[in-house]
Amino acid sequence: MLLVRRIADPLPRWLSAHQTSRLSPRWEHAVCERLDQDYRNAARPVRGRVPTGTASVLLADESELIACLALALARGELAAHWCWPLALNRYAAGGRARLEGLLVANARLVPAVIAQLVLWEQCSPVLSCLQDDMLDDLVRALSREHALDIDVAPEQAAEVPEDAGAAASPARLSRADPSPSPWRKWLDPVQNDQLGLDQLGLKAELFVGLALMLHHQPAQARSPLFRAQLRSWFRDRAASAAPHAEDEAAALEEVSGPSRSSRSVAGQLPEGAPRKALAGSGSPASEQVSADTSAAPTVSVGRWTRTPAGPDRAEAKLEPARASRSTARHRLTRDQSTALELPASLATATEQSNGPLSDGVAAQVSNAVDSESPVDSSSDSMLESPDDWAGDWPDDRAVSGVATRLGGALYLINLMRHLGLPECFEPSWGLGRDLGPWGLLELITRALLGEDHDAHASDPLWRVLAELDSRAPGDWPGEAVAANDVYRIPDHWIDEPPEHLYWGTADRCLRLWADRGFLIADIPRGAQPAIEQAITEARRYPELPVPTSAPFDSAPAARLHQALHEVLGPAMAFWLRSVIPYIRWRLDQAAPAALDPLGDLLLVSGRLYVTRAHVDLVTSLECISLPARLAGLDRDPGWAGDWGRVVSFHFQ
Repeated sequence: MLLVRRIADPLPRWLSAHQTSRLSPRWEHAVCERLDQDYRNAARPVRGRVPTGTASVLLADESELIACLALALARGELAAHWCWPLALNRYAAGGRARLEGLLVANARLVPAVIAQLVLWEQCSPVLSCLQDDMLDDLVRALSREHALDIDVAPEQAAEVPEDAGAAASPARLSRADPSPSPWRKWLDPVQNDQLGLDQLGLKAELFVGLALMLHHQPAQARSPLFRAQLRSWFRDRAASAAPHAEDEAAALEEVSGPSRSSRSVAGQLPEGAPRKALAGSGSPASEQVSADTSAAPTVSVGRWTRTPAGPDRAEAKLEPARASRSTARHRLTRDQSTALELPASLATATEQSNGPLSDGVAAQVSNAVDSESPVDSSSDSMLESPDDWAGDWPDDRAVSGVATRLGGALYLINLMRHLGLPECFEPSWGLGRDLGPWGLLELITRALLGEDHDAHASDPLWRVLAELDSRAPGDWPGEAVAANDVYRIPDHWIDEPPEHLYWGTADRCLRLWADRGFLIADIPRGAQPAIEQAITEARRYPELPVPTSAPFDSAPAARLHQALHEVLGPAMAFWLRSVIPYIRWRLDQAAPAALDPLGDLLLVSGRLYVTRAHVDLVTSLECISLPARLAGLDRDPGWAGDWGRVVSFHFQ
């Protein structure tokens, strides 16, 4: 997001002298050049602050903007910069200067906002301005917007059995640690001390913990196991805090101070993008975006300094990061290299403040916006020297996204959402809890590559998917999936009953498959005769015909590449071999003709831009695949709650 304070007419009186039904290409080109200059000279937030006097500000996405705005509200620095009132009128309900209202109105983005504040080590100023009733409202807003089905209260937590959810995964709920906080793995010990969650109180830790879980593992945050862990933790923490309630209240008051804002009426939640089904006769290409496609290496964590390079441009150089931000830092730091990779220009805002501000700040904000020098908040908080704004963040001006040849893998998101993956296998396999959608997308893509897997083994897509899944680069997904030897297709995957159904047995297992070329079930042999077990299995599904015997080897099962066999566990390899034939059949059914998964779907050269709230694939119009277009696979998925991102495709 590029915020520009003011743009002077690059060709004065040109429009009035050449007024036509369309804008002059010469004038448009002059405006684009002026915007490009503003982009190259734009300031970036450092720990939530932007230097005074800057004419343009560059932000990774709206979550970073809201994080900056929340800090400005918490610090009382709303009038310190012209861009914060502009942002407040767009993202706060009615332009009201209330921290709680801002976060409630943008509950979808709150997980990314909290993750950004934790990375900046600036979470405490925001939390100290939120009272317990405000935190309750925020937790309810998170639960409602992200479909968590969580409303934890002390009396509800006390009713949860101690061993709730233990049967699902005994190793995850140890009796030696009956009340773990699942989100602590996203915070290293240094960040724990800096946040001071224990000192801020139980509800503050609950709010931050839920936000971090939703950002890093949104599918796991929706699992029954996590809800059981959460209630157990809440019950034990509330019980341990009860004898010291007065001391805790005093400590909370001391941390909060007199600047704590009063409670406001929760704003209306923004409406989400509608889910799009995998069907239809085609979709128009997404809006084109302007992006810098020059090749540049992907930069990890570095230190930013501004170095003059001519009168109108400031370029960047990288210095070694401080030792306190070492590469050994936990996962929050590992995903920073991805979080700030963005296109050269995804959005430009040049509008003025267009709504009233409450709380008596309207006059102060108006003076700050109209004046050439914004109001300084304090001498130690608003830094002026470019060297003072050196910070630990990647040089995102030198990063032009991540080049990939497998951009079409993201088209599978539409198919997975249409099929309900991975949620439809949650009761039997726990794929949502132990694998997650990004990890499952990687495994399905690798399986569909087949014999071409080695040719694309070094594609940067795998690193991007690992970071989106909060895994270290090089770690394979699916390691936590428990052993399982029972595969059954979900009921809703069978739109129409097949004409013929077959069964076969070998090696103490029974397979049931349809004449369409996909497995219905692959289960161990039972005590029943084989034919009776096959008929019993077929009756699990409505309207299936009576199966007939066939050779076991004729059952459809995918052959995985040797590289997958070497790294995947037996259970995950078994599941992939069973499900891939159905995935291939479903792709063929969606397209007007047989669809080649590699040539017609996966091989799309483009650049991936990933922020804390967005994943954008930018490619060429020449890369449009007609089979994928007619199948509806290249439609914008939009906001995907289980994936924790807004996913968009752009064709230039």
